[in-house]
Amino acid sequence: MTLENILNNIGSEETSVDDSWLSELSDINLSRIEGFSTTWSSISEERRTLLIERLIEMAKDQIHLNYNYIFKYCLDDVFEIVRQRAIEGLWECEDRSLIPTLCALLKSDPSSDVRGAAAKGLAKFADLANENKILRRDSDRLLTGLLSSIGNLEEDMVVRSKALVSASVINHDLIEEQIKWAYESDILELQSSAICSMGRSGDPSWLPCLIKELESPVIEIKREAVIACGCIEEPESVPHLLPLIDDDDLQVQIAAIYSIGNIGGSPARKILKRIIQTEDILLEEAARSSLVALETLDDPIGFE
Repeated sequence: MTLENILNNIGSEETSVDDSWLSELSDINLSRIEGFSTTWSSISEERRTLLIERLIEMAKDQIHLNYNYIFKYCLDDVFEIVRQRAIEGLWECEDRSLIPTLCALLKSDPSSDVRGAAAKGLAKFADLANENKILRRDSDRLLTGLLSSIGNLEEDMVVRSKALVSASVINHDLIEEQIKWAYESDILELQSSAICSMGRSGDPSWLPCLIKELESPVIEIKREAVIACGCIEEPESVPHLLPLIDDDDLQVQIAAIYSIGNIGGSPARKILKRIIQTEDILLEEAARSSLVALETLDDPIGFE
């Protein structure tokens, strides 16, 4: 199909969205498509949302498809839902030029949903900064943007929480202070993000807090603590996770299984094999998946 026909299909509100012509947009630089911006600006919010959501689904299902040019273009869209979806579509893109763009959206976008998406979208760059895989000036800009959002008392609590989780992987005194502040707050959203941040930091010094929260009566807090223990990967947390395999909440049970598998070691392997012998299909499936991941990690070449 020609690009002209694709533009006609995009611009026609009555034309059904078809994967066959959307696939033709993969890897195409929109600046080279004459008339794209005119066509895009002429269609409704509903049509734009439908198109970008389908592109996200296709990119996830078919790894050879790349719509980053379109997603980047839509970061400046007039409709907030389109900007939000565009950020989500760029979840794998590690182009450093996104750092100032996402920081600007986090700071100034009028929509809290977009700011929250930007905070979450910066997480992968925080990972790269922690691994010294991006330039120092990019790391500094990233840290400044996230800390500014976290410390902004007028910012939406969800946005601040997402910024904290994204920043938590960076080894910095201010980040540690913010995690402590969020954990000690009386706001559930902040407490939950603090516990998630403890796990994401990978710092074993948080383990006493996490083990304590494994007994929390608040399911959301308990679940985050279970996941965080798995992220830190310290064997001493396994005995505390083991009873939660029989927790009343199914998601806590499954999270405990995956965390035990993530921690690894001989005790974890025995626990997973024992769960596989049970007749609980969901728990058995989680245990099998964890065991496969564990064995593959131990012997990536020889494991079948």
